[in-house]
Amino acid sequence: MNFPPRTKESLPGGACCRKRFAFSLTEVVIALGIVSFALIAIVGLIPLGLNSLKDSVSDSTMSLLISNIRGSLAGQPFKAGTLDPLYYESSARLQGTASDANSYYRVDVTVAEPGQSIPNANLLVATLKISWPVSVPEANRQSYVTSVLVSPLTGAGWSSLDSTFEPKIEL
Repeated sequence: MNFPPRTKESLPGGACCRKRFAFSLTEVVIALGIVSFALIAIVGLIPLGLNSLKDSVSDSTMSLLISNIRGSLAGQPFKAGTLDPLYYESSARLQGTASDANSYYRVDVTVAEPGQSIPNANLLVATLKISWPVSVPEANRQSYVTSVLVSPLTGAGWSSLDSTFEPKIEL
């Protein structure tokens, strides 16, 4: 059997031999518009996420610093007044009482007089002022202030207590 060659005219509806599927320019422009709108919305959320991350890291670091200071004050003999400032690295590791190139946080600890804190209790209030970064002038630093209760290793009747007892900072 011989078939006549296929031509545009010989096919029903005048269609070509192969039907080609493609997107029109209008469809491509609409798709690009939808994708770009979504990308712009996602890119707009990045600064918000970064700020949340920064705040979260700052809160975690403050908790580490406060925990470290509470542990340092637990059961130590000290009197009311202002203690030497403490300096910490950005990773919340204690540097000491002198600032150096690695210092990022400065912690000022002030302990209130026994009568001013809590009447008839052997607890003192230690106020912690954490400021950072140390490398900028004090007026430009961020700061965080909190207070903790301290049971000091001093006071009337201390010698009559159990010698193995270690006082702790209470919330």
